[in-house]
Amino acid sequence: VYNSPVADFRADPFILYNEDDGYYYMTGSYMQSDLKNAYDYVIIRRAKSINELSEAEEVKVFSGTTKAESGVNVTPDYWAPEIHKIDGKYRILVLGTVDGAGRQCVLTCEDGDLMNPASWSYTGYIGDTTDNQQIGPFDTTYFEYEGQGYYVTQHTSGGSKLDITTVDPTDPLTPTGPRVSIAVPDRAYENNIGTGQSILEGPAALIHDGR
Repeated sequence: VYNSPVADFRADPFILYNEDDGYYYMTGSYMQSDLKNAYDYVIIRRAKSINELSEAEEVKVFSGTTKAESGVNVTPDYWAPEIHKIDGKYRILVLGTVDGAGRQCVLTCEDGDLMNPASWSYTGYIGDTTDNQQIGPFDTTYFEYEGQGYYVTQHTSGGSKLDITTVDPTDPLTPTGPRVSIAVPDRAYENNIGTGQSILEGPAALIHDGR
């Protein structure tokens, strides 16, 4: 039986089981009941079980406004963070505002100490695909299959859809293929009858029996 919710006021939750240390790590969009400082921080909490995440200590690993070494200004909102191990390092994929536009950003933990804010730094934002398409600004996820890296990304142009593209894990900022459509909101539950809004977001990859 799992706690419901696992954590209060943490939208877009994502949990990673870290085989390196046997802990579960959780992140999510930062909100409070009064919405004070909503989306200003990227947070992580850690526990030995999923239920223990409900009361686990939480740290802010990225916050406020950051000016990267490249001179790019990175500011809130920070939405829908996910933790993935890419090329041997733990990374967070998260929407950030880069020079005024929403982009899918990558944060990197350089030493494996995920709970230490000093270990995290802004790496950059994911660039365009080989057919000059921009990665969706939020809800991009990552997985590897047979050594190949993939991004599954939300497509906001012309409705909410899901696309996939390839990426070399050694360079997570540079897609290596075109954007290819894999899902469109063609089910009744993916469409809001009242507003006409289509919603097909928040992808996650599960690999089972080689599929």
